[in-house]
Parts: sequence; C-alpha cells; structure tokens
Amino acid sequence: MLKLDFYSPDAVIWQVNGLTGESYTFPQARDAIWRVASGLARHGVRQNDIVMVVSENCVEYVLTFHAVLSLGATVTMANPIYLTSKCCRCVCNLLI
Repeated sequence: MLKLDFYSPDAVIWQVNGLTGESYTFPQARDAIWRVASGLARHGVRQNDIVMVVSENCVEYVLTFHAVLSLGATVTMANPIYLTSKCCRCVCNLLI
C-alpha cells in the first residue's frame, strides 16, 4: 500500500513505469520536462511548431508530450508500428 506523507508534497508519485517500477515524483517530472524542453528548444522547436512524437507508451513519452506543450508547440502522436506512409498521412492531415 502506498503511504503518502502529507507533510512532504515532493514525495508524491506523479508517474510509475508499470514494466520497470521506475517512478517520478512531481519535482523529478518537472525537472525532466524542463530538460527535455530545453533540448527541443536548442534544436529549434518554437511556439506554433508541430512536433510528431513517435514512441511507445512509456514515462518518457509523457515527459516529451508535456515538454513540447511547454514550448507552445503542438504535439501529434504516432505509434512506432505505423508504416512511413501512415506517418506521412498524419503529417499531411495536420497541414491542411
């Protein structure tokens, strides 16, 4: 059973990886989101850009999703098992 320490909000778990058991607290998630957002910004992602995230469902996917949104960009998702043509159609639909 998860015991919450109400005197320490930094200890509250934000997300748990169901396969590995790895978990992130809110402060850890915030810091990870800032680091990812910083890296995306250094690579040229700006407000109003569209970013396609191709990833399986995992903790890092959620962190990336929030990092893109924090930059004011739009996120679109693609499953890694999609064929290239399916990904292209997804992108084309966004641009119409």
